[in-house]
Amino acid sequence: MKLVSAITVSMSLAACGGLPTKVISTSPRTVVVQSFKGMQAAQTMANEECAKHGRFARWISGDVNYVFDCIN
Repeated sequence: MKLVSAITVSMSLAACGGLPTKVISTSPRTVVVQSFKGMQAAQTMANEECAKHGRFARWISGDVNYVFDCIN
């Protein structure tokens, strides 16, 4: 029963955007961002990461774990 409650709480947080958008992996040319808040939140965070190298983010693939190339 506790497992069901924990899963329900996790799903509720994800559905309402309660989970944070975060960088999973980064390099000067690639960024992977996990976002349950959608593409816009992921794009914003990826642009911030790419800007550290004088670049901007272009979405390549993904849904929840979004992959971006950092391009000039």
